[in-house]
Amino acid sequence: MEAEVVSRAMAAATALAGELHLRVDDAVVIHNSNKLALRLLPRGVFARVALVGQEVAALEVELALDLLEPRAPSLRWSRGLSRGSTSATASP
Repeated sequence: MEAEVVSRAMAAATALAGELHLRVDDAVVIHNSNKLALRLLPRGVFARVALVGQEVAALEVELALDLLEPRAPSLRWSRGLSRGSTSATASP
């Protein structure tokens, strides 16, 4: 996304979070492509923003719900690991 669109997307995500009574002091861009991935601080909420016509919310919600299933593996990263490290502790 171009800088102007990123700025508008960040404002929209922040405003929506406010409507949901989530405090947002800052929005940090995690990934910028055809969709924007944001981390809303201080709560660490993850937000995805897409242009009209490029929304895939239903798919992303389905994936998130699948990750909540007990059978889904998850990883817990240690803060002591260096970038690029492949060590992690898996939990079932």
